[in-house]
Amino acid sequence: MTPDAYVFSALSTSGLKGTKNEWRLGHVPPLPWFVVRRARAGQFHADNDVFIQMIRFRAELWMRENDPNVREKFEEAVRKVGPFTTNEAWVATENAYQVEYTFTYHPGTGE
Repeated sequence: MTPDAYVFSALSTSGLKGTKNEWRLGHVPPLPWFVVRRARAGQFHADNDVFIQMIRFRAELWMRENDPNVREKFEEAVRKVGPFTTNEAWVATENAYQVEYTFTYHPGTGE
């Protein structure tokens, strides 16, 4: 399973609808939902024998309001991938609450 597929599958265990990168115009479901994307290329590591890439991901959880029950379910799913950091804010233009999770996919996870 590719890192992208593993991460999406793990986050989907939250029971929330989700998408990769962005929702298609006119196909955005009612809140809450999540969007996941690669945050950047990640880091490359090598020891003269093994070469691995540590891929960074960013998942955005969107809710009508800051709902602790929704957050806990989603964070439980994110923990399946690994440790994470969060950044959260009320987005007035969207009339929604956003929690951004940043985490690293480690090779061997989900294989």
